[in-house]
Amino acid sequence: MSEAHVMLDIETLGTRPGSMITAIGACTFGPGVPRAARRTLYLRPTLDDQARAGMSIDPATVLWWLGQGDDARAALCHRDDMPLLSALLSLRSFLLDATDGAEHLQIWCHGPSFDAVLIERAWYRLRCGGEPWSYRELRCLRTLLGLAGLSMRDFPAAVAHDALADAMAQADAAEVALRILAARVFGEAQEEETAHA
Repeated sequence: MSEAHVMLDIETLGTRPGSMITAIGACTFGPGVPRAARRTLYLRPTLDDQARAGMSIDPATVLWWLGQGDDARAALCHRDDMPLLSALLSLRSFLLDATDGAEHLQIWCHGPSFDAVLIERAWYRLRCGGEPWSYRELRCLRTLLGLAGLSMRDFPAAVAHDALADAMAQADAAEVALRILAARVFGEAQEEETAHA
């Protein structure tokens, strides 16, 4: 069974579904995919159309952003001329292309209850049609790291709180965690075979 993996990360102006999305970052990853060969997506939607759609800003989150580093604040303030609707449709195209003939797509987030849920709420609010993904495709990086005994502190992003840099660092972490867990499973299986030989 062939699988394609995509790591997804977003930056927002709030922590609740319906909050404005300031950046979407995604990258492909997986066994045998060198870091330099990952396909990436980085989108910075404008905020005016999100305001018209009734999406919200949380003042506490804005104050949190003001306390971050220069690079994070600069990325937050810089807007590309892309409505959120266009960004969401670009994300869907990226996910479709990422399958690249694979039978199954796995969409990873460092907590699907945040990134995926906020994207889904925006998707439905902007009436993009259909589903952004199947619930069967969502995976939790936080759970994976816990099982492997790892933490994102071991995989710092090149730029803190940058959606694409975070997605790349999270993909690095996922690859290491998957290797650790595979080694455990296959190691235990070999020990069991040896014991029964």
